[in-house]
Parts: sequence; structure tokens; C-alpha cells
Amino acid sequence: MGGLDFTACSLFWAARGVPPERIARSLAELLVGMEAYSPGAGMVVLGLAVQALVGVCLVLGYMLAAKKIPRLLERPLRYGMAYGAVALAVFELAVVPLSAAASRTMDGEWQLVLLAVYMIVLGMPAAVLAKRLLAARARRR
Repeated sequence: MGGLDFTACSLFWAARGVPPERIARSLAELLVGMEAYSPGAGMVVLGLAVQALVGVCLVLGYMLAAKKIPRLLERPLRYGMAYGAVALAVFELAVVPLSAAASRTMDGEWQLVLLAVYMIVLGMPAAVLAKRLLAARARRR
């Protein structure tokens, strides 16, 4: 899941001359600020770890929501898309401002691409995976 959205974002930015390493460093920036752009591969690895953590958190978040609202499991694709849009809003309006990242503005084209990525590449798979994990857990009981 995390690899798919990283790839989608990397393709968007590669068309604008931005290498994938820079994308990973921008994710590390959330934790360590501008130090993320220091030389060496360590910050790239940290950025990729942040990306993986975001994916895990999205699945766990959907699982928790589905326990409170079981209807979310009935149509994981539809609700997963909505969940992805909400997750992006939370990320942009709460996580990023509270992070160590420098303030930034994003153009409308990037915002639309990011919304599509969160809805389709993150939200929908998170919902489907959460549904499967909860079903497997219920079978074990």
C-alpha cells in the first residue's frame, strides 16, 4: 500500500524533475525538520519508514472506525475512498502543522493528485485490508 502511493507521488514529481529521494526526504522532514535534507541515505530510509507507518496507521484507523460503525465493512471501496479523503484532510490540517516540517504551500494540481492517491491508492486498500483482518479475527474467535 505505502509503496503504491510513494510510486504515484514519485511519478508525479519525476515529471517535474524531482527525484524519488527528495520525496522520501520530505516525509522524513515531518519528524526531523530540515535535517532531512542532510547528506546520506539515513534520512531517505527514515522517510520510507514514515511512509510505511502512515499505511499501517490508515489500516488501524479504519479497523477502529469499523468497530464503531460496522456499516463501513459493507462497502469498503466506497467508504474507503471517503476515508482516504478524510485521512488526507487530517494529515494536511493537523499532522503536518504539528510536525517539524517547514510550512509549505501546494498548488492545486498537486492537491488533486494527492487527493486521488489518498482516496484510491490508500483509502480503498486500507478499507479492504481492514475488512479482511477483522473477518479473520472474527473467525479465530
